[in-house]
Amino acid sequence: PRASPLRSADPPGARAPAQVRELGHSSVVVRQKSLVAARELLVVSQCRVQCIMAGCIPALVALLSDEDVVVRERAAQALQLVGANTPGCVHLLSERAITKLVGMLRDPDAVVRSAVFRALLEAAHSAIVRAELLSSIDTVLQLMRSAKEEDGDRVDLALQLLRSVLLGRQQEAAVEALVADGAIEACVDLLQGSSADPKAQEGAAWVLHLLAVPEGGKARAVASGGVQHLSKLLSSSHGGVVKASTAALMAITVSAQSKTLAAECASDPEVYGALLDSGDDELLMNVLQVVSNICENAGGRQRLQPLQPRLESMLEARGGVADVDRLSGHLGQTLRQLRFETLPYRELPAAQA
Repeated sequence: PRASPLRSADPPGARAPAQVRELGHSSVVVRQKSLVAARELLVVSQCRVQCIMAGCIPALVALLSDEDVVVRERAAQALQLVGANTPGCVHLLSERAITKLVGMLRDPDAVVRSAVFRALLEAAHSAIVRAELLSSIDTVLQLMRSAKEEDGDRVDLALQLLRSVLLGRQQEAAVEALVADGAIEACVDLLQGSSADPKAQEGAAWVLHLLAVPEGGKARAVASGGVQHLSKLLSSSHGGVVKASTAALMAITVSAQSKTLAAECASDPEVYGALLDSGDDELLMNVLQVVSNICENAGGRQRLQPLQPRLESMLEARGGVADVDRLSGHLGQTLRQLRFETLPYRELPAAQA
């Protein structure tokens, strides 16, 4: 008898054409089951190529508009697997799957939207997808609106996606549009409250870190209470929240206005002293930069003086030489700022006759 073309002994990917055909079946049950089978094939790299060559991407994109919720969810999950590498992302872009997924962020079903966020987040690891998302200001604004309007894990997913997009090149126009649209105020709102979700707080702080790069962003972060709320989060029990908050403060406290405010509400040496014990070099460098920034204000420098012996011992433990490595360089810079002495005159007095 003839061997079945679908038996398990067939080479990987041999089932792909048949599975792709079944994605368009008139029976919703068959479509649901074929999506499970398609996902199993897409997990295997060789089979993924065969599925793409057999036309699975346009078939999956079409299923994003299916009337059945399960079908739409599983189609998004399958597209997430396609976007696991750059070649797959190339095909997603050529078939306009990214555009369709962005439109699906308005799907009436929350489970479907979660799957769509995950698919976009996976694809956004690729620079070409980030560039595509950044090319549309409306898309970027939609991501921020989703973070404000969604609940549960979708708030975190929206913020993760927005952060990933803003890490792309030529993001200045997107940042400007987000700042003008109230994104900084929305992020500050997400930081607040003892019952706030730590994952949402972390995501909001990371996005705030990127939005506060331009001067206008810094000013709005200060005006909306960002410095006060971020300083409170430095004592959070969640490490990710603390690291993101130090990064945001690092960006904000570059401006003179924010240094004055930080000197009043974000200059507790005990808080920073506790963070120096973290053992996380990235967090340590963030903390040291924040302290350096605040020390450019005379009042802040005075309040942070108790940190000096500790920083000196840390530098001594690394050989006592600044600039040997990045962390030593940050330690040396922070100590120079702490030791700075403000002259008693705004201008040098006139020479005595």
